Amino acid sequence: MFRKIFIIFIVQFFLLTNISYPGPVSLVESGKLKDTTDFPFVLGIKQHYGFIILHTKAISQLKGSYPWAIEADFSWHLVGKKVWEAYHFYPRIGFFVSYFNFDNSSILGSGWSVIGYTEPFFMSHKKINFSIKGGAGLSYLTNPYDEIDNPDNLSYCLPLGGFVILNFGLNYRINQKLNLNIAATYNHISNGGVKQPNKGINFPTLTAGIDYTFNPVEFKKRPKIKLGNTDTIKKRIDFILFGTTKAIGTESKRYPVFGACVKVSKRIKRLSALTIGAEWIVNDYLKQIIKKNNGDDDHQRASVLLGHEFLMGKFIFSQQLGIYVYIPFRDNDPVYQRYGLAYRITDRMYAGINIKAHRHVADFTDIRIGFCF
Repeated sequence: MFRKIFIIFIVQFFLLTNISYPGPVSLVESGKLKDTTDFPFVLGIKQHYGFIILHTKAISQLKGSYPWAIEADFSWHLVGKKVWEAYHFYPRIGFFVSYFNFDNSSILGSGWSVIGYTEPFFMSHKKINFSIKGGAGLSYLTNPYDEIDNPDNLSYCLPLGGFVILNFGLNYRINQKLNLNIAATYNHISNGGVKQPNKGINFPTLTAGIDYTFNPVEFKKRPKIKLGNTDTIKKRIDFILFGTTKAIGTESKRYPVFGACVKVSKRIKRLSALTIGAEWIVNDYLKQIIKKNNGDDDHQRASVLLGHEFLMGKFIFSQQLGIYVYIPFRDNDPVYQRYGLAYRITDRMYAGINIKAHRHVADFTDIRIGFCF
């Protein structure tokens, strides 16, 4: 579901910026635990092995490619009382550095990536528990598209791309310091429609690794606290302005794309809200495409949006499905996806980035500002 996110903000630091931590606590279990803080440092090593999804015929030449990777993971496990009261789970936040070999050096080459992430752990007090990791970052890629030297690489055309991961993990705690992990990971690399060609690289991997926790702590089983009526805003009405630019093919000239959106958000859980809205887009890039085809259709579009939000302190991570209700010039699907990350500047204003995609193809990435009522 996250195939076309291109987010330059690192979402995992919302916990550090929104929760104040108490001082050191004393945890003793069979005499093995020492005084420590509420966020012990964790070092991990992981290995990946997977395959490339051929999501379009344009990349059929990548058939039989089996990427592998190795990563070094640096994180902090947040186990304090205030964290539990805010989220009802104990998350890790951190980053990892990875080397990926795409098993197709002549076309895709290889890549180095730095990914920031957040990883909620569930049933942490048990020996066997599970986690969900979501992260985003940047990747340096060694063999981008070139019209002469590498015309077969339609997956990426810039040496620097966005990297997004979604990971479902099963963990086994060997002892207070060592933890085994196996996981299924979905990886996506793309430039978010900044430049073409940009079919992206989608590759699920089987992941296995081991973590070492410095100054381990006790994962307390604490009672869940009901969300009070005054704890947070239950309903929001947002007015959003957004804009970006987009180039035609490999041309250097870029054309403006801008629009407005009205959205209603209704909180249903502590970290979750449902949304409904509508947006209008004025797309000068599309206007140029219509001219090139000797057409006279309107280049503007209108749509309705249904979606969901993860509410994480000052951060809002949104996913939406859009359905066009006004689309005079039809060049793609009647539905699309939007993925976004916004940061609350004040209670009444936020700013962020958002990506619009039609299935596996990114349309554009925009910068936006929202006003809440």
